[in-house]
Amino acid sequence: IPHKANRWPIKKVPYIFEGSLLDNKILILDAFVDFIMITCLKFVPRTTEINYVKLLAGNVCYSQVVMNERGEHQVSL
Repeated sequence: IPHKANRWPIKKVPYIFEGSLLDNKILILDAFVDFIMITCLKFVPRTTEINYVKLLAGNVCYSQVVMNERGEHQVSL
C-alpha cells in the first residue's frame, strides 16, 4: 500500500470476532498465523484501539483493503 496513512500503525491489526463467527475462531486464528509468516503484519486482539477489524459472518466475502482511521473495519467471511 503506497500511502503510509493507509497502513496499519506499527504493522499491528487489532481484531474482534462478531458473535456468529466464533464457531470458526480456531480456523481464522490459524489463518492469521499463516498470514503473519508471509507478511509484516501482526494480528492482535483488540483492547482499546480506535481502529480495528471486525470479523463477521456474511453471505459474501468482502473487506476494505486499507486502514483509513474511521474506527471499525468490517471483514465479512
